Amino acid sequence: MGGVLNERINEFYRISSIFDFTSIREGTSLALIEAMFNRLGIIASNVQESNSMIRDHENGLFFEADNACEFADKIKLLIEIPDFADKLGQKSFEDFF
Repeated sequence: MGGVLNERINEFYRISSIFDFTSIREGTSLALIEAMFNRLGIIASNVQESNSMIRDHENGLFFEADNACEFADKIKLLIEIPDFADKLGQKSFEDFF
C-alpha cells in the first residue's frame, strides 16, 4: 500500500479482508497485530517473527518467503473461499484479544 497516514489506517483495514505479511525479518509487527485485531485473513511468510503469532491453517496461512507461487496460491485461496478468510481472521482475534 505504501505509506498511509495513521489517521487513515483503520479505513484501509475496514475495507480489507486479507492481510499479507511478507516480511522476512522483523520484530513483533504492529501491522500484524492490527490485522489480527481487525479480524483479517492473514497470509504470512514462514519466518520466526510470524511463527510466534500465527498457526498455519488455524489463524492464518504461511508461505515460504522465497516462493512467490505459493504466496499467490494462498492469496487465491482466500479470495476464492472468503468464509475461510473470515474464519482465520476471527480465530486470530480470539487468540490474541
